[in-house]
Amino acid sequence: MADSAEILRQIRILTEELGRVVEDERAAGGAETQARIEELAGECARVRAQHDEEQAARQALEHELEVAQSRIDTLVHKLKDARQAAAEAGEEAQRALRRQLEALQQECDEARAELETERTLRKQLEKRGAADELRAAESAAGGDGREVARLRGELEETFAAVVAERRAREGAEEELAEAHKLIAALEKTLKSRPAAEAPAAELRSLAEQLKAAEERAVLLQREALEQAAARAQAEQRVAELETALKTRPAARPEPAVAPVAAGTAPRPPADKA
Repeated sequence: MADSAEILRQIRILTEELGRVVEDERAAGGAETQARIEELAGECARVRAQHDEEQAARQALEHELEVAQSRIDTLVHKLKDARQAAAEAGEEAQRALRRQLEALQQECDEARAELETERTLRKQLEKRGAADELRAAESAAGGDGREVARLRGELEETFAAVVAERRAREGAEEELAEAHKLIAALEKTLKSRPAAEAPAAELRSLAEQLKAAEERAVLLQREALEQAAARAQAEQRVAELETALKTRPAARPEPAVAPVAAGTAPRPPADKA
């Protein structure tokens, strides 16, 4: 019995010791677990804070992207409107240039026709000459050589002025032909380039060239009118001198002014050459 009681006492002692060991181990393990839990909780809080920051940054970036997309859409719309307006403006400018070219072409054609008419009249006037009638007038004048010589000198000077005017008119006609070529080249350039593809700089250059051609054509027309007036005066003077030579053998009246019909020239005698 004593042995059994001793064994039970030892068992009880060991059991108590084991309980204390288990309790100590549990306490130690609980503290470590609590520390780990707190560490994990802190890590989780940091991760959550980082996630919140990233979420806020993502939302801000999405907002900026939406604003940028809206601006891009607005710019694209404005660009389309600008291209359409530029195309319409180019077409309108091209139509205006064509109208100006047509008007300038018509003016050049009229000036050319006038130059051709004047040239024909001048050639007829030069070919006919006045040498034979001057010699006949000298014979019929009864020996008044000085007066006839004076009238003849004036007539020769007048014819020289007509010749000089003809040469100047031929130069103006050549310049008008060059202006006509320039107009044709400009019209060809405008027809060969669509309005939507023509750069604004090229349109401005064509407009400047067209303006210069128009100014030159106006100048040539003004010169043509001045030369036509000079030719009319020369023809009138020739008619006066011819009348004076023809009427000289009579009572020697003052030289009469013979009216020159529009588009006609006096009829001096044919050129001896």
